[in-house]
Amino acid sequence: SLRHWTSNHDEIHQIYNALLYNNGFTQEYLDHPSAVSILIISIAIKIAHFISYLDFSSINHFNNSKNIETDLNKLFFVSRVAYAFLSLFFCLLVYYFIKIVSKNNFTSFLLTIIFIFSTGFISGANIVASELPAAFLLFFSLYFLLKFIIENENEDIYLYLFFFLAFVSIIQKVQTFFIIIPSILCVFYFLKKKRDLKIRNLNINYTKKIFYIILFFVLGLIFLKSLIAYGDLSSTLFLISNYLILNFIMFLYIKF
Repeated sequence: SLRHWTSNHDEIHQIYNALLYNNGFTQEYLDHPSAVSILIISIAIKIAHFISYLDFSSINHFNNSKNIETDLNKLFFVSRVAYAFLSLFFCLLVYYFIKIVSKNNFTSFLLTIIFIFSTGFISGANIVASELPAAFLLFFSLYFLLKFIIENENEDIYLYLFFFLAFVSIIQKVQTFFIIIPSILCVFYFLKKKRDLKIRNLNINYTKKIFYIILFFVLGLIFLKSLIAYGDLSSTLFLISNYLILNFIMFLYIKF
């Protein structure tokens, strides 16, 4: 039988908002946005509905359920399965990230095993919460930052992906912003201590036109999403300032 949906301290608002999202309704309880995890869960619910595991995929159909208790158990099971796949991708990402730095398969494997059995990962992988997707997105952005620093090809793509994923991690969990900058500094410091990695001087000839197109495109998305959709001026100013600060830090690193 399925584990009861109250057996873990799952964030029920994520699943509820995923059902609202699939119905096209305005989301609720926005103090903890969890935008990425809501999107992941909504897709997982649609897949479960497509393969006939769930009899519903939206809040309207769920409200007409004849056995809400059973459907809730199934709903939370689907959400936990989605988080299990995310946890698997997180472990693979950690392995390849360490492998780039260490250039040693055994070291990468050992540190990945330590990561898997760490308290933070185990607790985050066993519940539906906003922390695991935020950590995954932040680590994914640092992976592309590492590729941007080391490799000589596709550097512009790596840089764009770094900024994009870092920004998305903030959308997932706002508090992520407070560890992005220390994480960036740690990546730079650690690489400078590795003599086997030749860090080149970054001299990328970006045109002003491309820069302003990307800048105003992202700022426009922030404005449309946070101010017009939710009418929250403080969140809009917070996200815009975070985005501009991250760009300024990268500018200083490339320039000096």
